[in-house]
Amino acid sequence: MNKRRIAITVLSLLGIFVSGYLTYIHYSGEPIICGGSNSCELVNASRYAFIGPIPVSALGLMAYLTILILSLIKSDEERQWPAILTFGVALIGVMFQWYLFYIEVAVLHALCYWCLASQAIITAIFVLALPRRVLVEAETE
Repeated sequence: MNKRRIAITVLSLLGIFVSGYLTYIHYSGEPIICGGSNSCELVNASRYAFIGPIPVSALGLMAYLTILILSLIKSDEERQWPAILTFGVALIGVMFQWYLFYIEVAVLHALCYWCLASQAIITAIFVLALPRRVLVEAETE
């Protein structure tokens, strides 16, 4: 496994932990651990934390599981679909996470530390999943 795939695998496991914890909190009703702040509770109880009846954290959990599975499938010149799908899932995830960050800052005026962790994780996965040709072109400029 190359270093980028290993990094994506490790980051997706971290993302599964974060989004899994937030999903558990949604369904268990237990208070969220937030370092003495109530901002995590405010963010995770807001109307923006759900798409219909589904918690956003559950969607994140599914995305991180998908990225994990894709990161375990070897990509090469002849089989590029795992890398392309990883990039696609990460692109959708990073766009959605940064929209949620905007909601936290501009609408709710509260920051959820767990959400910030997930935003950092998906952003790192997105950067690592960038197609190699883009990275090579960017390095030569």
